[in-house]
Amino acid sequence: MSQQYKEHLDFGCNECGSFPIIGTRYHCNDDECDNDFDLCQACYLKSDHEHEMEEIKESTIVKKLKLFGSVAPRETKTVDCKSIKIFSSSIC
Repeated sequence: MSQQYKEHLDFGCNECGSFPIIGTRYHCNDDECDNDFDLCQACYLKSDHEHEMEEIKESTIVKKLKLFGSVAPRETKTVDCKSIKIFSSSIC
């Protein structure tokens, strides 16, 4: 499975703050966590989270696309980062 299928684009790690989670995502389904607690693999391995965590290896977006039989390879483009602005501030 290629790396693009392991990017969980809608999820960030509640411990280290990495976004998106790359690789295996661990999700807590417990009601105490309001179904809104996720960890990246590195944080999961050192975590002492009190609830059982669900291991999710494939992005939910890719799963939905596979249902329709259309998972296209990611296109990559090189751009001048000086011309890109996010939230009105430069990323370079």
